[in-house]
Amino acid sequence: MRGNVLPNLLLVAASLTLGIVLAEAVLRHRDAQGDISYESLTRSDVADLRALNYNAAAVQRGKMPSGPFRVLSFGDSFAYTIVQYGFTYHSVAARAAAAQSGKTVEFVNLGEPATSFYQYINAYRAFGAALEHDAVIFNIDLGNDLLDVAYAFVADDVKVNRLFVNLTFDFQTGEARNVGIPRKFQLRVMDYAYAVYLSLSGKIQPVAQRSRPAPYSFAVAELGEEAWLDHANTQLDNFDSAKLPALKDGYVAAIQFARFVQEIAGTGKRVLVVLSPNQAQVDGSVLDKVLGRYPRDAGRLDLDLSARLLSGIFRDVAPLASVIYLRPALACAAQKGISSYYKTDTHWSAEGNQFVGELLGFWVAEHWFGVAPKPDDCAGDWQPGTTADSRQHYESFIQPLLLSAPREGRLK
Repeated sequence: MRGNVLPNLLLVAASLTLGIVLAEAVLRHRDAQGDISYESLTRSDVADLRALNYNAAAVQRGKMPSGPFRVLSFGDSFAYTIVQYGFTYHSVAARAAAAQSGKTVEFVNLGEPATSFYQYINAYRAFGAALEHDAVIFNIDLGNDLLDVAYAFVADDVKVNRLFVNLTFDFQTGEARNVGIPRKFQLRVMDYAYAVYLSLSGKIQPVAQRSRPAPYSFAVAELGEEAWLDHANTQLDNFDSAKLPALKDGYVAAIQFARFVQEIAGTGKRVLVVLSPNQAQVDGSVLDKVLGRYPRDAGRLDLDLSARLLSGIFRDVAPLASVIYLRPALACAAQKGISSYYKTDTHWSAEGNQFVGELLGFWVAEHWFGVAPKPDDCAGDWQPGTTADSRQHYESFIQPLLLSAPREGRLK
């Protein structure tokens, strides 16, 4: 009898181990189904973007021949916006383009905070394959996108929709969301067991209901004066020619992104790249505060430098895409008393979203639908132009990168 104890114990241990391994595999497979990928987006005819905490509504994956002209819109937090769905520049642009052209237009907001060029590529690969569409708009944030790559503020390989998908509340309304079992342990089996324990012990508390009056969402995050100015000062590196060597990886990523944009346009999709200025580029009082606080050679700043270099990259690498620069229009709006940026949040206000949305809607109606341009003294100057200095920087800094930039990843 005793001689059978050890084999029996080993058999029990092996059975338990096998059971845990199988359970772990099943749970990990189940978790993986929530990842944003072509497969996860094609399990039904509807892509429920709102359920994934995007600032967008659920959309049909396919399009009827008589369906809306659909534009997929990508970018970082400027694209996600700090306003609720109906107040975003995407929604405003769709309404404006439809009103001008008489067509049904749909903008799908796929913006995600804390992303940059590499994430835009991956996001389009996922959503572009899953959602039938006619056109694409990419919003490049001239404050963050180059720095996010160059200064490693955002890792190159972060997953699509990693940030808000697991939040316990809806970022637009504050409503509670069921986000499943949180990750706490190395084994998912232990995560599930811990969740059962918390549930049985009564230690799980319901998510508090939140409220945020329209038009703003829970994406609003006003910074303190010190943090706001420090943030603005760091972003001035984009416009300082002496900082160009430090931004090399950011420009390499921009070149790789431009190549990708050219590939999209080569398939027959209409593509628009929007160069969006940061707060200091539009509001002179913000720039004055930064320069008054931090030691920096103001004479070395060209607030159009990154726009000049990026527009040159797209001209040479992605000639099939259209590129527009919003600084002239937003500066014009500021002179009219329009507050396009929200206090110390750094993003476009509801007023800014309305202004930018109307501009984009009118641009789409004119350039994609052939509608006569709408008279507007703040629209029309869409390019940053060039200077002798910017031409020199392009020839000495950008052109060598055009030759040496790898197809993917950073320069070795």
